[in-house]
Amino acid sequence: MLTSIAPTYRKLLDRDPDTAGTDSKTSSKRLSLGAIFGASRSGTTWLGTLVSSHPEVAYRFEPFHRLAKTQPEIGKSLEMIRSPQLSSSQRSQLYHSLLPAYPAIEKPPFFSKNYQTPLSWGRAATWPISRRMALAGHLFKKFYTPNTASTNTPTLIFKQVEMVDIIAPLLQQVEVPVVYLMRHPCAVVWSRIQGQQKALMPQGRAQKLDNILRDCFPELAEQYAGKLQTTAQKEAMLWRIDVEAATSICEESPKGLPIFYEDLVENTLPVVNRVFRHFGLSLTQETVSFIEDSTDKTSKMGQKRGEIGIDPYFSVFRNSQVACNKWKKQMPAEDRARVIEIVRDSKPFKMAANRGFWSE
Repeated sequence: MLTSIAPTYRKLLDRDPDTAGTDSKTSSKRLSLGAIFGASRSGTTWLGTLVSSHPEVAYRFEPFHRLAKTQPEIGKSLEMIRSPQLSSSQRSQLYHSLLPAYPAIEKPPFFSKNYQTPLSWGRAATWPISRRMALAGHLFKKFYTPNTASTNTPTLIFKQVEMVDIIAPLLQQVEVPVVYLMRHPCAVVWSRIQGQQKALMPQGRAQKLDNILRDCFPELAEQYAGKLQTTAQKEAMLWRIDVEAATSICEESPKGLPIFYEDLVENTLPVVNRVFRHFGLSLTQETVSFIEDSTDKTSKMGQKRGEIGIDPYFSVFRNSQVACNKWKKQMPAEDRARVIEIVRDSKPFKMAANRGFWSE
């Protein structure tokens, strides 16, 4: 996508780090903890990896979905977030519970870091075996967990999909800056359907949709009683209830930043710069280089950066322009119409349409 850094983008790199965040919704003071949320298949993995490319960031991939049931300290942190007694004093506990480099959440592509770890090389080579062997996984965690005794501790940023219920506590009680990524609902629904057909995406929530609507959204349950018959309709409703709630929560907090995937694709560097400023960071050359690599249509950058054994469906290395609009050519017209009928009057769809990002 980018063969060189345009002069306007060069200015982003040359900005004074001490003033880079003055027009952000957060202060320019360095923050130690941040979060990225979005509906599944919204581009959060790519955005998370862009953030991970920053040399001062320790990035954790979906820690609560992947490890809450198997790692007690992460499970306790999730319970803590959902507890009425949650407060900002527990920020440190949350940070340290997510810091260990478990192979399930410290995943490729890997980047050079400014903070200290017991071993500074070899992550890409050792990661595949660390996922298959317990001893190798233990050593991976030991070698690549940041050294908290060092004066240069990283900013820890984690990424989650769904889990809308924990966004408000993080923003309001723990004061964690949150970026919420939204993508056109047709793109999300079509990608989920394709993933389900390949047995790569779960269908459990869609199967429980009637109960979810009845218990939590009675007005929608009454409005759509007996009308949600197809997979596209069910996934569209899941998109609506998640994204509508999340965007409202983020807009109400100065630490919430809603952004659009389509804007990220079209204006990658400026949007990433906004995200970094929201987290108290500044844009770096490492991130600019990774943007060029991840959108390279010809090279095998994924393998070079350690993305081995990952299904192309989940890869962050792709032509973002093509990926952004692929659904428009592939999604059947009847499914597209069904999705639009459900989401048309939702707040996030209206907001995106008014800004020119989405259309029917």
